[in-house]
Amino acid sequence: MGEARVLTTVENRGPCAALARCRLLLWLLLLASALLLSVTFRLWTPQTLFPRVPLIRILVGAPAWGEWSLLAITAGALGVAAVGSYRHTPWQPALCVFALALGGLVLFDQHRAQPWVWQFLLTALVLVRCPQRRAVLALKLLTLGIYFHSAIAKLDFSFCNSLGPLFLQTMFSPFGVATAQWPVATQRLVALLFPLGELATVAALAMPRWNRAGVAATFVMHTVMIAILGPWGLQQRPGVLIWNLFCMVEAVVLFWPEPVSAHPADEPHEVRTSKGAGVQALIVVAVFAPFLEPWGLIDVWPAWGLYAAHGERATILLHESACSRLPADVLRQLDGTTASPPWLRLRYDRWSLETVAAPVYPQNRFALGVALAVARQNDLERFQIRIQLDSAANRWTGRRSSRTLTGEQAIADEAGRFWLNAIPDQAVP
Repeated sequence: MGEARVLTTVENRGPCAALARCRLLLWLLLLASALLLSVTFRLWTPQTLFPRVPLIRILVGAPAWGEWSLLAITAGALGVAAVGSYRHTPWQPALCVFALALGGLVLFDQHRAQPWVWQFLLTALVLVRCPQRRAVLALKLLTLGIYFHSAIAKLDFSFCNSLGPLFLQTMFSPFGVATAQWPVATQRLVALLFPLGELATVAALAMPRWNRAGVAATFVMHTVMIAILGPWGLQQRPGVLIWNLFCMVEAVVLFWPEPVSAHPADEPHEVRTSKGAGVQALIVVAVFAPFLEPWGLIDVWPAWGLYAAHGERATILLHESACSRLPADVLRQLDGTTASPPWLRLRYDRWSLETVAAPVYPQNRFALGVALAVARQNDLERFQIRIQLDSAANRWTGRRSSRTLTGEQAIADEAGRFWLNAIPDQAVP
């Protein structure tokens, strides 16, 4: 009997047997992928509402039909995998095609490399290539790595002085508690509970005897984040909330203890095989590569720096005289309260959320592409656009080095210095 049928012909050995876990993970992955692709649909099309910056230079100016074709293949493969898993027919080829097509779409626009995309690509490859028990172990390791690096990324000065206090204020304001009036030292100490709670969750999930407590902690952690990020809090887009729900359910499927079998001999025996060794090695890389992020050798999101505040940042500034050349959708994103006259700040983070329903990619490389697209499309003069590039913050002091580039040519020269592409694919309207 093929592996596709094995996943769906499990005897009733309890809901947490390895084969049943994989079946549930497959259905969870298919459902979450369909929902997230739906709520961020514009992001996956060759849209012109927001600048698009391919991940590799060769794809700059590539025809739109290539992306439309990959999007159709992605959706079709997702549907075939869903039908196959339901009808007990081979679903692995379809899921593999889904992962490859989704990865191809990321190459056309690095904005699509959202954290959930990395996680889902790895999960799909593990389910396709690895035997069931190894798949469960690999995905446990990946989940622990994501939570661990997410926590470590917040254990710094920047988080405790920016996002941490903001999260506290958002969480307690419905109860009439004004955390902004607390002493600064108190706010910092309480903000540390976010990363420390994540680390405690990792520790509990990593120890089998504490798995139930770890799953409960995961539920609390994601419920708090949904409350903070949801429509009653910071009003993030649905994709962020769906991903948090996915992680909650995934923790139950992966880590809830299996019932002890009364007849160990009845447990399915998994033959030793080298199948999936490459994917397992990829999981190890995904877990340990984030340690290179402080040296700029990996981006913040692939390093699982979720809600981190220390990453590099860019500020795009437009001169007041440029307003007559800008379309209405760009004018709406100008903010004069966070810049010094006659300069206006372009809130491209808000622009991204409003147009493609996704957070902006948090790298200066991508910001340079956005600035370059705005300058080229609107034929801005040299003195009408500038971008301030801030380095990643020092973990202990929060200090950053900063430099400012003025004019399209200076921005284009800087964009050309990256190994990965920073040149926009097309101008925005």
